[in-house]
Amino acid sequence: MVGQHRGRDEAGAEARSTDSSAPRPRASRRTGRLLFAAGVPLGLLGAGALVWQASYAAFSSTTVNPGNTFTAGSVVLTDNDSGTAVFTTAALKPGDSGSSCITVTYSGSLTPSAPVQLYVASGDATDTPGSGGGALSTALDFSVETATGSGIFGSGAPCTALSGTAIFGSAANTTITAGAMLSDFVAKNAYSSGGTTSVSSAWTPTGGSSTTKVFRFNYALATDAPNTAQGAVATVKLTWESRS
Repeated sequence: MVGQHRGRDEAGAEARSTDSSAPRPRASRRTGRLLFAAGVPLGLLGAGALVWQASYAAFSSTTVNPGNTFTAGSVVLTDNDSGTAVFTTAALKPGDSGSSCITVTYSGSLTPSAPVQLYVASGDATDTPGSGGGALSTALDFSVETATGSGIFGSGAPCTALSGTAIFGSAANTTITAGAMLSDFVAKNAYSSGGTTSVSSAWTPTGGSSTTKVFRFNYALATDAPNTAQGAVATVKLTWESRS
């Protein structure tokens, strides 16, 4: 009897295991749901990767403008003095006079913003008193003209045949004249576009071409120069300046 019951129990268990319609254990269905839910984020991540790759591969186009170059313009003044002073005089006595010319050339690429200026920079003039303690610069009439006419006149070359326009003092002065002495000219010691601290030449050259201007300098030891000026010495260094 015991053997018969055991045989029936084993047969029943085998039948249940082969019956596809029998309900599955709850643990199996829960596991399936968890696997499905875990698969959703993986799918979204995959879609995100595809979108990034498509955006990165967008069409593009460029254009270039090569070879941009910047070159500064120039403001260039030269003179033909060849390192020689315009004047070298000695043993002047009251009433002695003279003149000399120099040619200045502008060859810059830029047109200056103001006329060329003439001055004696600070420290570029000396005034050594004579035996009587007097200065020569205050007793020497001095004038500057821009001369017109043909020819190039170098340092010290005579140019009395040219007509000139006075830009400082007057060649006609023979006595001590306020504002027209060498000392007054030396006081013009720095560039100023309006000619307040310099002497304006009234010459504004055109950039891109070489142009010249002749400057004539006139001097005269005043007929009323004081005895204290005997043996006095004055020196000046002339500067022309142009700015863009």
